[in-house]
Amino acid sequence: MKKYLILIICLYASSAFAQFAVQGSGLTVVAGTPLNINNLVLTPSANLTLTNQAITRSATPVPGVSAGASILQVHTFTAPFAFSGTAAIKYIASELNGNSELLLQIAYNPAVAGGVFTTTTGSATGSAGTYYVSKAGLTSVTLGQITATNGTNTLPIGLTSLKATATQDCNVAVNWAAEAGSGRESFTVETSVNTIDWHTIGNRIPAVNGNSTYLFMDEHPSAGVVYYRLKISDASGAIKYSEITSVRLACAPQPEMSLSPNPVHGIATLKVLNGVLKNAVVTVSDASGKTVKTAAFNGSLLTLDLAKFSKGVYIIFCKSETFSTSWKVLLQ
Repeated sequence: MKKYLILIICLYASSAFAQFAVQGSGLTVVAGTPLNINNLVLTPSANLTLTNQAITRSATPVPGVSAGASILQVHTFTAPFAFSGTAAIKYIASELNGNSELLLQIAYNPAVAGGVFTTTTGSATGSAGTYYVSKAGLTSVTLGQITATNGTNTLPIGLTSLKATATQDCNVAVNWAAEAGSGRESFTVETSVNTIDWHTIGNRIPAVNGNSTYLFMDEHPSAGVVYYRLKISDASGAIKYSEITSVRLACAPQPEMSLSPNPVHGIATLKVLNGVLKNAVVTVSDASGKTVKTAAFNGSLLTLDLAKFSKGVYIIFCKSETFSTSWKVLLQ
């Protein structure tokens, strides 16, 4: 039986804000249990385990379209983590920093520095003088930083949503919504299979005036878990990146392959452009249909040495359990 440790933690304010740290085996917060850390209240909808995590609070606001767009309370985590549930912030009147109490919205950043803040909608503020803002129904959002701002303010190039969804034909629909008035020029859609190596698949999609929603279809996604993000260029030429969203493809998209060069001068290179092949077999046949060479293909790149064969026309055939393709090549 798994055991949970329930702690009551009191942090006292001082000129340097207190820091909460969890090390070792970590702290598990049971679903529905509020965790109050220096006026940041997280109530997870599922059991949440924090390991090797620290949370600091700063009075330096997040700049937006004008100086001091956020309240004077910004919480930063040492490592971003996925959170589902309700996030809330308690504050005092002097921390409003020009914001209106009844217009406040929770805003979060998936990065611990830089990055792009998403300003939520539908946050609850209670009656005047409550000095409390909360956002319920957060689902698998990545928290690196969290603060609050007026719903009418725009933190740096904010998005209201970003989601990737698999379609029945093994494509991926990337949907996002953007707020008005943040000076954006365009969006570039990028994809990755490891969150390290990113590739552009949708280049410079122009933004439009007003609150807008966007759709981009990735017709050649990789198999398994695929990650997406937006590179956002504003009117000044500055570039920011959105949070990362992901989707798991239950079906295996058909590989997109290339062969080069053609004509072939000794070496032919086969490349998978959107993933990898497993347990595939490549055969080379001459014009009479006789197989002259076979090779196993596991991965995304295969080179075939055809230098010893006579010049002429050959058929290169690649086949796996779920996919097959062929090329007619001229060996010179």
